[in-house]
Amino acid sequence: MLGGYMGEIRGRANVFVLVETKLDGHIDNVIQSIRHNRWKGKIQKEAQGSTGGILILWDKRIWNGEMVMDGNQCITGKFTSLNDNWSWHLTGVYADCNRVTRRTLWQELINVRSTCLGPWIVCGDFNVTRYPSEITSCRRLSGGMAEFSNCIEELELVDPPLFGGSFTWRRGEDFDCASRIARFLHCAE
Repeated sequence: MLGGYMGEIRGRANVFVLVETKLDGHIDNVIQSIRHNRWKGKIQKEAQGSTGGILILWDKRIWNGEMVMDGNQCITGKFTSLNDNWSWHLTGVYADCNRVTRRTLWQELINVRSTCLGPWIVCGDFNVTRYPSEITSCRRLSGGMAEFSNCIEELELVDPPLFGGSFTWRRGEDFDCASRIARFLHCAE
């Protein structure tokens, strides 16, 4: 799961993105258990069986949110501040593990960018790294890594460094398998 936010009021995040929720159907009880009644706005991409799912939550006292695009591996919302009419877009991603299927995500992101003007954040689980150093025991750049990096460059997204560790996902008894598959990308225009 990835939690991200844009903006704060009194130290509290007011937009969250949750990926690989594995949730489908009516989820209002789940939302209420996460943040009581504070999070009233939601955009949801339901899980497919026991995998995937994306949930974007926001505080309606601060943001007016609306779904602008629903892709196979992402959802995009437009958020407009109720205080100053400033708007931005947020795309939550849960990418397929299969490289061939994941290629459709890159096209979805290109389509999103062509329709969403202004600041844009793309975050979630991309199920691929950009560089061999972002996965344990990896020594070479794969085709999937190159495709992901090309997409980031084509969209002119900024990929900030990861602070507090080298990886975003770990597995194994001693966490001997690790990678940086979750990312928080952005562009100002």
